[in-house]
Amino acid sequence: MPWFENCSRPRSATPRCSLPYHIGNGWFGGLLPATAFAIVASTGDIYAGLWYPIIFAAITAVIGFFFLPETKDVDITK
Repeated sequence: MPWFENCSRPRSATPRCSLPYHIGNGWFGGLLPATAFAIVASTGDIYAGLWYPIIFAAITAVIGFFFLPETKDVDITK
């Protein structure tokens, strides 16, 4: 993810972006199989577990589209 480093100044990019990145990958990605299985087990529909990753991917795309700043032609070394 090369765009992820452009969240803030280069000096503070790692500490500021590391925590949300690891929470997102650890909790939502790590618990995805268990959550999808629980959804399938509770509904009985084998395709119901697919909605969990689809919804989170859509939420991530919408938040990224609206809240991440555009860095093209911008000096990010300030």
